[in-house]
Amino acid sequence: MYSIGDTLLLRSLNNRILEIFLFQCMNLIISDTFLKVIS
Repeated sequence: MYSIGDTLLLRSLNNRILEIFLFQCMNLIISDTFLKVIS
């Protein structure tokens, strides 16, 4: 069984990973668009 603390820790860790993942995706899309605009 998980304790409440473990669940909260897991949830915040998942949120952090999701934030980083979305941030990386946005960076890729922005730089890709930027390169297309330049060339």
